[in-house]
Amino acid sequence: MEPYEIAQEGLKQLKQAVIALLKAHSNGLRNVEIASALGIRSDHDGKQEDYLSYSVLGLLMRSGVVVKTDESTYRLFNPASE
Repeated sequence: MEPYEIAQEGLKQLKQAVIALLKAHSNGLRNVEIASALGIRSDHDGKQEDYLSYSVLGLLMRSGVVVKTDESTYRLFNPASE
């Protein structure tokens, strides 16, 4: 398997994990909660950035699978209505 194919398979599995997690939390989750639950929190110079989960969420939003809502001071992510 080529590196590109390996990366695409990993991305596919990350997307599936995020979708499954969101479906299990009907009130929605914040990016930090998603990253923590999946064990993919990132650390950059001592600051938590969580770019990996946010990038996956961006791809899922662009494809219409996930929606973002602004509630109070948090952005919550939910699966799109089917």
